[in-house]
Amino acid sequence: MFLSRKKDVTTAVITVFIILNNQFISTFNTFMTYQMPIYTNIDSFMR
Repeated sequence: MFLSRKKDVTTAVITVFIILNNQFISTFNTFMTYQMPIYTNIDSFMR
């Protein structure tokens, strides 16, 4: 009983982690896409 319950909890945690990880990666990619022009502009401005 305890072992199967622990396994279910572990599976749920892994599932949540994968979902959050995917959302974080897509958000991070979107953020980098929007940020890159700003960074390149600052870089060219500094030179």
